[in-house]
Amino acid sequence: MKRASAILVLAAIVVAGVFAQKVPTVTKPVTIQIWHSRGAGANGDMIAASVKEFNQTNPYGITVVETFQGNYATCLAKVMQGVAAGNNPALTVLDSAVASPYMAEEGMLVDLLPFMQRDKVDSNNFIDTFMIHSKFKGQVVTLPYVRSGLVFYYNADMLKEAGLQPPKTIKEMEKVAKALTKVENGKTVRYGLMVHNETWIHQNWSYQLGSNYFSKDGKSSPFLEDGTMLKVLKEWKRWIDEGWCAAPAVTDEQNDERTRFYQGKIAMFLNSSGSLSGILKSSKFNVGVSLPPSFSDVQSTCAGGGNIAMLAPNTSPNEQAAAWEFIKFLMTEKQVATNSIMTGYLPMLKSSINDPDLKEYWKTVPQAKVCYENLRNFGQAVPWTTKYSELDQYVLQITSKLIKDGSVTPEQAYKEMQTEAKIVFGSK
Repeated sequence: MKRASAILVLAAIVVAGVFAQKVPTVTKPVTIQIWHSRGAGANGDMIAASVKEFNQTNPYGITVVETFQGNYATCLAKVMQGVAAGNNPALTVLDSAVASPYMAEEGMLVDLLPFMQRDKVDSNNFIDTFMIHSKFKGQVVTLPYVRSGLVFYYNADMLKEAGLQPPKTIKEMEKVAKALTKVENGKTVRYGLMVHNETWIHQNWSYQLGSNYFSKDGKSSPFLEDGTMLKVLKEWKRWIDEGWCAAPAVTDEQNDERTRFYQGKIAMFLNSSGSLSGILKSSKFNVGVSLPPSFSDVQSTCAGGGNIAMLAPNTSPNEQAAAWEFIKFLMTEKQVATNSIMTGYLPMLKSSINDPDLKEYWKTVPQAKVCYENLRNFGQAVPWTTKYSELDQYVLQITSKLIKDGSVTPEQAYKEMQTEAKIVFGSK
């Protein structure tokens, strides 16, 4: 027994030594790049401030250089070009549900779990919903960074003046929106609701109806098979035809939607919690936030936003070690809390809600706390799939034909989506 115990101890020491060798440490000063989608304003200011603080305080001589590379899709395209050319960054920010699965399954992402285990970064401290697109085959290939949830925004003053309560169901939403729609001289000067064409809105509705955008294995689209999307399309088109829901603009629809809200031309709309700071700043009235109204008894909000990832191609062990040090810095409670306060993104660490600055912020901006609690309690995410981007482009294009220009019926739109889904998934 003693000999067996000794063998086990020796084996454990050997395994521990092998494990330790797999996790590089910074051996010399190095400059690394992070390419991201955090544009102008509070978003850009925040990542610039994080980089500056890290560069001034880290003891390893690491210099991080941040570069804005456009929206998520554009940033991903540039990263892929960089990989092909051999000059990709060590770090990037990826759309959590679209790019993370694709790059993980292509083997382009470094497993962060050994780094986390060595430095005692607890994966259970992250909000569970936000980790859905971080875990892959026993690895942690990304970590939540600039994360958000789908939010229902409303002009609280309008509702109060009309003696109305924020709607919790789609039926209540319809009633409130009709009451708040205003027509003068035959022209609608205020719509009760506006819904822009974005996938996580469709997905959230389908989830409420017991379906989903993708199956658990990511190889089919249930809401294009069971009639759920057809129901959504019919209802949405009816709302527009009845005149109390504004159709989205042909271009730049989200900016147009927010502008109309600021001008009092729409009373309610769906958007990201990541837009909270800007919406509050630009609105000259009290803004309320709540869970998206539901088609059923199921309450839900869809998680969105970006994850940070370390790239495996063309990065040395020293660069990977430096990249981890920056990720670890961004994952501290203080950085997470500050990022939330400055931008409106949700704190992804469960422990960060104990940060005194965040607590004070939530006292002065209670809407931010509501957004966090909604996601924590009712958050869900699109299932893991590499087909998201491909199918998504068709769903959005076909929905636009129905909602924006009315060139197809809901039934025709649904049939077109089904045809495209068969091509995407390789079905006959």
